[in-house]
Amino acid sequence: MYAKSEVINGRGDIPLEVGGLFSRMHELNITETAEVVAVSKDHSGVPHVRFNLISSLGPKVMDCGIKTLAVETFLKTYLPCTKSTGPKRPDCETKAMRTNITHLKSHI
Repeated sequence: MYAKSEVINGRGDIPLEVGGLFSRMHELNITETAEVVAVSKDHSGVPHVRFNLISSLGPKVMDCGIKTLAVETFLKTYLPCTKSTGPKRPDCETKAMRTNITHLKSHI
C-alpha cells in the first residue's frame, strides 16, 4: 500500500509530501507533531497519509508512533508547520520539533 510516495494537494495550496511537518495543540499544552512518512492511495483509491506522531508536553515526549489517516481527515486535524511572517504558533517551533522528531527516530 505504501510502496511509493506522492505529493497530493489536499486543501488548496497545502501540499502533502514526504517529510512535511504538521502539528496541532491540545488543551493543557500538549503538542502533537506529525512528520509525513508516505502518501498513497489504498486499494479503493482513497488517498491516505502515514506519519510519525509525537505527543509531547513541553520537552517531555509522552507518546510516539506511526499512524495512518485519510488525507482529508489528516488535513482537517493537523496544520502545516511553515516559515511565515505571521504570528508564531507555539506548536511549530522548529527547534522543539527537530528535537522530538530526532527523539522518535532514535526509538524506532
